[in-house]
Amino acid sequence: MAISSSEGGISSAKGAELTRSFAKTSRQVKLATAMSTQVALHARGGPNVKRREQGAGAPIYEEIDKGNLDAMDELVAEDYLDRNPSPFPGLAPGREGLKQAFKIFWKATPGYHRVDEQIAEGDKVVTRLTAIGKHEGDLPGAPRTGNDLTMTSITIHRIANGKLVEKWSEKDVLGFLTQIGVMRPPGQQQG
Repeated sequence: MAISSSEGGISSAKGAELTRSFAKTSRQVKLATAMSTQVALHARGGPNVKRREQGAGAPIYEEIDKGNLDAMDELVAEDYLDRNPSPFPGLAPGREGLKQAFKIFWKATPGYHRVDEQIAEGDKVVTRLTAIGKHEGDLPGAPRTGNDLTMTSITIHRIANGKLVEKWSEKDVLGFLTQIGVMRPPGQQQG
């Protein structure tokens, strides 16, 4: 079926605009569907808690790994509340601060997130994950070491209206700080 106007056609600029709009809408639907699936996992089969199998992934981590921080506008509420202290001082509150933190990490420690397991119940999704990367750039207070990095985390997100609105997490910060050279490994004597 062709799209036409009263003048008998559609301009190439208008066609390109419609194509971009359709692509963006398709991506939004895909991301929203994936996020809704995480929240609704428990709904299939009654009140039982449902689990995602290892490696199933999660939209927020997949987009971060691609460097697509703009996807956070679709996945994270503007007034997002992180219940953990910010990793860096001076970041903006809410979604903008989250984007700033991920941008710093993404540039200094490129790598990926492996979702090991997810459990969804009610409006919460618990994710056990492993972040894997390399310390290729400076972090505040931690110059580049070139070290390989692995950090585990258990994160709980609360979701409302299809977006992440609140987060609690526990991370292996001691292991991370040791890997980037900020702390000595436990048991190692000082110089």
